[in-house]
Amino acid sequence: MTTIDMVSSMRSVRNTQLGRVLAELSDTEIAALLADGEPLGIGIGGSTARVQLDGELVFVKQIPLTPVERADVRSTAHRSGLPMACHYGIGSPGFGAGRELAAHELTSRWVHDEESDIFPLLLHSRPLDRPCRTDTSEFEGLTPQQQWGEGWPRVVQRVDALRDAESSMTLFLEYLPETLGAWLRRQFAAGAHTGGAAFADALEQIIDASVWMRAHGLRHLDLHPGNILVDRERLLFTDFGLTMHESFDLDREERAFFDLHAEYDHDTGVTSLLHWTLAELGAGNRARRTALVNSTAKYGMSEELERLCAPLEGAAHLVVEHAQTAAVITEMFELLIRDASATSYDMITAERERGAEPSGQ
Repeated sequence: MTTIDMVSSMRSVRNTQLGRVLAELSDTEIAALLADGEPLGIGIGGSTARVQLDGELVFVKQIPLTPVERADVRSTAHRSGLPMACHYGIGSPGFGAGRELAAHELTSRWVHDEESDIFPLLLHSRPLDRPCRTDTSEFEGLTPQQQWGEGWPRVVQRVDALRDAESSMTLFLEYLPETLGAWLRRQFAAGAHTGGAAFADALEQIIDASVWMRAHGLRHLDLHPGNILVDRERLLFTDFGLTMHESFDLDREERAFFDLHAEYDHDTGVTSLLHWTLAELGAGNRARRTALVNSTAKYGMSEELERLCAPLEGAAHLVVEHAQTAAVITEMFELLIRDASATSYDMITAERERGAEPSGQ
């Protein structure tokens, strides 16, 4: 048994034990455990916290359950009529707690069965007839209405339903405190050799994970350094609020979307890592980074990029290698943020295959 296998086995055993402890708690005891927890974050998809259980820290995510979802908490059907662009995470109210739960159960089963070790483990889930906190402020004002256009009535209906939800799904997950962004920041601070090796390793793991997920019928659809955890230098992929799997109850439009986005996780995962890294290295705001990515995609290494990427040492060439992908995906999101119906992944990648250059607008 390799060291990785031993670590995975130990993770499985310990977290299974914690799951049994949670399963024996009543709803009242679960509520008391949550009340004693330390809040971590809040967003449109609910709230997060960490709690102490049996001497261990446990990560908790509470997801609002609308009345329709509460009636069938395990349904993976798309019942809110949201535009397909909501899968892009450009201000999305999500596709239901049932899908997020199903994705965690599926990925945890892969870990327990030793098919994969790239996901955090789900310990326990519990629907509760009590609301959870949400933050819907990103949908206020005129900007989101203009962005979503004809799709806005469906988006705001979903947002209102989440805000007013009186029930919630509580997910108890393996606690891994460090995100990829925090881990890379530590590696960069340790010196150029360490930072460059860490960047190259993270990029390779993201690419390998996207290939593995695609082969196993999973589309994460929201890969970025904030949704990637690190455990002993191993990347673990989490936050399945937008995730689709081939076993989900997908309607015809979603099935077509699923098929057309086979390479999406690869392309967006690479792009997110490049943008995060360039920002960390001092490339400036998004507009400046976008101009740099577009220039690199067209002309290759420049003096500016070489200076910025000095902390990556021998890994700087990877930025150039993936700049074309990053330029295309960046342009897609620039368009979608202004108008959610302006383009799509399959449209913009088709343009790339025809040889069209990013507009840089």
